[in-house]
Amino acid sequence: IRSQLQRQGIPGPYHLIAISMGAMISLDWLVEHPREIESAVLMNTSLRVFSPFYQRLNPDNYSLLGKTLVTRDLLQRERNILAITSNLRDDQEQIALRWAGYARQHPITRANALRQLTAAARYKTPRHIPPNRILVLNGGKDRLVDPECSRTLAKAWQLPFLQHPQAGHDLTLDAGYWVTEQVSEFLHP
Repeated sequence: IRSQLQRQGIPGPYHLIAISMGAMISLDWLVEHPREIESAVLMNTSLRVFSPFYQRLNPDNYSLLGKTLVTRDLLQRERNILAITSNLRDDQEQIALRWAGYARQHPITRANALRQLTAAARYKTPRHIPPNRILVLNGGKDRLVDPECSRTLAKAWQLPFLQHPQAGHDLTLDAGYWVTEQVSEFLHP
């Protein structure tokens, strides 16, 4: 994303909004190029230094995640992912159909999915908190990553923390309007 912004001549500083592993990647950007980032909103993320593996990826999901990795049925794969990541949507079947269509257009290999899971598990936390303004958000009913992970991160780095009481891991899908309100208040206090 950084390279694309540079190629397109879109100058910073940027405001990052990232979820889960994307939030880990955002932290690297914040550390490596702090002057390029004005602020960051990190959602439903976890860091190995603050949280044990069984909180970072809920063991109750290991079996379903394994099945999801090996299935060739794209619709079933998306149903499985939504079953773990979303709590508040009544239209999950329509979302799964749409996302299966995206998966057909832009396939993700099993090997790449495994690389992403491995990268998230091995991610090394920056030694120092980035100097930028950072807000931590999470879904209080996240079934993929224990909600305590985000709270622990915010507490350790003394960052503002807000939790949606019912949303799951896919916070923007479950509570997009709430996320928009929190980001707006954060950027324009």
